[in-house]
Amino acid sequence: MTSGNGGDSLAVPVALLSVVALAIAILALVFSLLAFIGGQAPSTAAAAHPTNVSDPNAFTQDFVNKAIKYYDSHGRAESVEYFNTTESVNGHWYVFILDGDEIMISHPLRKDRIGTGREARVDSTGHDYGSEMATATESGKWVNYHFMNPQTGRDTLKHTWIVRHDGLYFGSGWWE
Repeated sequence: MTSGNGGDSLAVPVALLSVVALAIAILALVFSLLAFIGGQAPSTAAAAHPTNVSDPNAFTQDFVNKAIKYYDSHGRAESVEYFNTTESVNGHWYVFILDGDEIMISHPLRKDRIGTGREARVDSTGHDYGSEMATATESGKWVNYHFMNPQTGRDTLKHTWIVRHDGLYFGSGWWE
């Protein structure tokens, strides 16, 4: 018995097999490129902030604004608790909170900083960035200082956006 298709009975399975083989080849190429890129040493810029963030200043300001909105909707106790957890961290961005006396009350990656005051905010170059942070207003302020990058373990220049809100200071930043 014949199917009535003559010599075309193998055309559909061969075409389907060709499409599957092409898809596998494309996936193999994509995975090879990802493996190659992943195996390269990151550049200084790539190590400083994720490649999907084209404007780290704007991202940082938005990150702090979202933290303030969280605070406004959840209150002080819940916000301090949340921003002391690693769940609040996004890449190397995290929020720290200082109380009205400039005492650190929240830091998800450096628990040893909690309870410290302005005097502890002097960087490795001797720059007193704590005094600069204390002058932040509701409009916000950029403060630059050297600080240990938790991803690299190196003392690196950090750009911090800090905003005073409801008697507290909310800050986050990015490293060069």
